[in-house]
Amino acid sequence: MTLQIAPFLQAVVVNNASDLHIKAGSAPKIRISGSLVPRQVDPLTADGAWEIIRGTMPDGVLRNSSSGPTRPTTPCRSPGSAGSG
Repeated sequence: MTLQIAPFLQAVVVNNASDLHIKAGSAPKIRISGSLVPRQVDPLTADGAWEIIRGTMPDGVLRNSSSGPTRPTTPCRSPGSAGSG
């Protein structure tokens, strides 16, 4: 089964949420009125989280090795971000 970000983004829009949190080991969460609310889905595996995130990137963004795209080895944070989601 291929995981896609579209249903989670749709939940953001429908619930007037401000952001979407995707993290391996937990269900995706959306922030509604300042509170993180988990979606009613199974926790994401590391591969599942990566599949969703990779699906948002245009081809060629990540360097490809002979075995295909590689996953980041450290957490990705935006400049100025304070915590994890």
